[in-house]
Amino acid sequence: MMPFALERVAQELPMPGVIIVSQDFPIRTAIEELEFIAQCGEPEDFVDKVRRLPL
Repeated sequence: MMPFALERVAQELPMPGVIIVSQDFPIRTAIEELEFIAQCGEPEDFVDKVRRLPL
């Protein structure tokens, strides 16, 4: 998924955005951070972006 998303960003193609979570990242912490993003962020904050957890 990540190479595909980065390729779209590089080509300036529209994309809703992607949040990458490492398999080594603790599940509980990932859920808490995703919940924080959902409550505090706006969808527009992630359009055409690739983000990684932890923030």
